[in-house]
Amino acid sequence: MSGGSRLRGAFAAGAAMLFGLVLVAVLLEIGLRVYAAIEPNVDVEFTRYARAMKARTDSGVRFLHEANAHGHFFGVDVDTNSHGFRDAEIPAQKSPGEVRLGVLGDSVTFGWGVPYGQRFTELLEEKWSAATGRPFVLVNTGHGNYNSVQELAMLREHLADEPLDGLLQFWYINDAEPTPEYRSPPWFARSRLAVFLWGKADLLRRRAGAAATFVDYYRDLYDESAPGWAAFRDAIRGTGDTARERGLPWVFVILPEFHGFAADGPFRDVYDRVARLAAEAGAIVVRVEPAFVDVDPADIRVATNDVHPNARGHAIIARAVAEAVDPRLWTEDGS
Repeated sequence: MSGGSRLRGAFAAGAAMLFGLVLVAVLLEIGLRVYAAIEPNVDVEFTRYARAMKARTDSGVRFLHEANAHGHFFGVDVDTNSHGFRDAEIPAQKSPGEVRLGVLGDSVTFGWGVPYGQRFTELLEEKWSAATGRPFVLVNTGHGNYNSVQELAMLREHLADEPLDGLLQFWYINDAEPTPEYRSPPWFARSRLAVFLWGKADLLRRRAGAAATFVDYYRDLYDESAPGWAAFRDAIRGTGDTARERGLPWVFVILPEFHGFAADGPFRDVYDRVARLAAEAGAIVVRVEPAFVDVDPADIRVATNDVHPNARGHAIIARAVAEAVDPRLWTEDGS
């Protein structure tokens, strides 16, 4: 066989192999899109949410949801108002007798995977309105991936002119993560296959010990030398200062880490430490984790591969907060 023939043969074999790889990738992409539509994948859905909803801002929150946007993520509709909050449009002026609370939090507060009407903010509105005979409106500013620094920026910059009667903040254990510079998802994030493979590779790294387990990762966030600890501590104190300046009663709710709820679990000392910090900053601290002690974590997850609390989990949180907080705290006349 001549050299030219061998070269053509090698080229043909390479082209056939490349075509085969592309075909396999296309088929896997199609298959994953079908599968993800039936059984949502947390990595895929969070990437879709970031691409469709989030936008960079020069504000201290670093990013906000797009205003008046619509999407469907993890099986539920997500609509934002003119402020970019996953909430109804809220009038600038309060209605007669209305009690309006600002709510700070992350994806749990946002209600990831939970339909409208079943999130704990909406359940608390109903409970407190029924208990007082006055309309309660909770302004839910929750955003996926927010930390306590961003929540303080939300309060100071985006709720500065809101006629609030109080402040309700929901803490989750990743709230001490450093605040990153927001970057739009890369071009390959449009591919379900690429996102799926990235998520699986990260999982394999953790199982192989090349990356910290979730227990080690979360505990390390609260080490005195951790990069986000000082900013987290200052943010909690800053939230207390801002609440006092505005005369807002501030309730700080400690949510459990949703992988497990044993009373002697690995984060008990973290919960205690954060509770002391918030109380010293002036918050009324509500510990929700005892309400989950006898709950099977699998029963309150939005999916097997996502530990965000589902509607049942939100109902447990709302009930625990309602039992711990007298709604008259928020009213000037105590009625």
